[in-house]
Amino acid sequence: MSINIRSILQKTFDLEDFREGQEDIIKSIVSWHNTMVFMPTGGGKSLTYQIPGIALDGIAIVISPLISLMKDQIDKLRERGIASVCINSTISPQEQRDILEEIRYPGENPIKFVYIAPERLHNEEFLNVIRNVKVSLVAIDEAHCVSQWGHDFRPSYMKIKDFIKSLRNQGWKNMSFPWERESSSYEEEGDESFESNPSENHTIPIIALTATATKKVRGDIMDRLGLDRVQEFIYGFDRKNIVMLVREIPKKEEKLEKVADIIAKTPGSGIVYAASIKNVEEVYNYLKSRGVSVGKYTGSMDNTSRELGQNDFMDDTTRVVVATNAFGMGIDKKNIRFVIHYNLPGSVEGYYQEIGRAGRDGKMSIAVILASFADTKIQEFFVENGNPWQEEILEFYDYLYEDLKDGEWKGKTIEKTYAAMGHESGIGTDMKVGSIIKILEKYKIVSRGIDGEKDSTAGFRGKGITLLKEKRAHQYIPIDWAHQNMLKSESTSKLIAIKKLLFTPQCRKRFILNYFSDITDLEKLPRNCGMCDYCIDQKKGVIRKKPDYTTEKKEIRKRKEKQVGQSQKTDTYEETLRLFREQKNLSAIADERGVTTQTIEAHIAKLYGRGTITLEEVSKLTVLENIEYARDIIEKKFDGKAEKLREIKDVLEAEGRKDIRYFDIHLAIAMIGKGESRDYRHPRERGDPVSCY
Repeated sequence: MSINIRSILQKTFDLEDFREGQEDIIKSIVSWHNTMVFMPTGGGKSLTYQIPGIALDGIAIVISPLISLMKDQIDKLRERGIASVCINSTISPQEQRDILEEIRYPGENPIKFVYIAPERLHNEEFLNVIRNVKVSLVAIDEAHCVSQWGHDFRPSYMKIKDFIKSLRNQGWKNMSFPWERESSSYEEEGDESFESNPSENHTIPIIALTATATKKVRGDIMDRLGLDRVQEFIYGFDRKNIVMLVREIPKKEEKLEKVADIIAKTPGSGIVYAASIKNVEEVYNYLKSRGVSVGKYTGSMDNTSRELGQNDFMDDTTRVVVATNAFGMGIDKKNIRFVIHYNLPGSVEGYYQEIGRAGRDGKMSIAVILASFADTKIQEFFVENGNPWQEEILEFYDYLYEDLKDGEWKGKTIEKTYAAMGHESGIGTDMKVGSIIKILEKYKIVSRGIDGEKDSTAGFRGKGITLLKEKRAHQYIPIDWAHQNMLKSESTSKLIAIKKLLFTPQCRKRFILNYFSDITDLEKLPRNCGMCDYCIDQKKGVIRKKPDYTTEKKEIRKRKEKQVGQSQKTDTYEETLRLFREQKNLSAIADERGVTTQTIEAHIAKLYGRGTITLEEVSKLTVLENIEYARDIIEKKFDGKAEKLREIKDVLEAEGRKDIRYFDIHLAIAMIGKGESRDYRHPRERGDPVSCY
């Protein structure tokens, strides 16, 4: 029996012809091959699994991380009479049960597509239903999320491999082949028909789709999904209707003027991407003062404001949106004529995905980067804070468990903001704290939120943390340090790649096609593409030399040398110790280190607990009797366990000892942990042996 995929294209989707590569991909899928599709945003990836999902009998499962994209896809399919549903967190429990019932007992117009978030694969009720229905295919959208090297790794994607395995274990019982089905209008003979015969090792075809995947990522996707004998298709990375321009402008005033100039001279809508919320506000306010119809979009805005900003842009209420890279996923606006990057993008993948939001209608559009070499410091900051060193992770771990002994306190909660934890632990930025917490969460050491509830309070980053594991010695903490180091190295490599793309004299398009291994488009690309600033200059006879960034590099190097531990992390406690040994008081140390005095006091207590500084040195900072009194309270009223410092402080104050500070409590806890003798005299004074000194 043959399937006329062109008939589906024309009758269902009202399209005359396939785009480059689409037909070959569809034939691979309806021939029951595992298929990997790598096309840039706007290249027509969705159609490559939707036509097979319509042609083949059964239900197509589409796994996507984007709720907005699910809704958009389902609305479009329903408009064409294709029964489609989504199951995600926006659907009520009753609606979910109704959908599952409809899947289990199909009516006259059976469901053909079920869109789910990857988290749904943890739900046994859903899995039990799917195991007992015919599945035509499984499509994994944004497949780079499954890769450890992908720019948006999602732990929930790791369940997909088990899901695929469970479907395969069904054997043939839930399978349906084209020749088993009743005749349909798409099964026609003739030149346009395609014979769909299963391969010898027939199973449900798995389709992995992504717009941003290097060769390394593609290999990792196949491995982590457990796919073999995969048909791989790479098409369309040459965005033929987008001119790529790089303009190196170091001065802020000139950059702002250039943004306004591009907007004034270019028709249609546009997006201005900035690397930070501060830069977004800066550009937004400037354009507004120039009378530009402009909106903004950042991750720090509440949901209502973000939705309003996006809707205003989509319906042309505003012509321009200034945004961080939080904006754009699922955006399909036809008249976007320009994308401007006000700062250096973080990666080639992110950059190419973002400029792909222009020219969706096939008309000429421009992508302009206004970045100087000095802009690299912003992305270096993101790389540094997004990929903490092992020492920093362990340091923060010690802070979270500081009141506990080994083996204690699974389930302890910390009700503080990231900023507060950053100050108290000495880690610094709340961004780095957030990165460390994500790592600890990945390895199931902590969970964000209290009592397992995720924090969703607008504008409040990190309402609390719950410890999931007992305290352990560093060597027994279940973190794959080699993997973490590889991720840090990969982030650095991505930054190096985007620098090469922008700051090395070369054809921008050729670099992109090489980066994504799009050999098909690379072979077709003329020697001079005529569509990037470098090739345009070459045509004009302008000879570009490799830029000399010596002065800027020196300035950046000087800034780095002033920052302790940026490229080679120095233990923050050791830095406090160094200043303490210089006889500086705690207030002076705090000022020099840019933290609070309370943080430095916590460092001193930690150093005392480690045995790095002596009780004699500590005694110069407080009254030993206060430490002893706090120790008595902890041992007698808290069984020697310091669960919450505030509770200990409350008891002390109730007994009239408001003079005892948190510093004294920290030292008392350290003293208990060390098993320090209550006789605080020097060993010589006690008559103890001193041979060890």
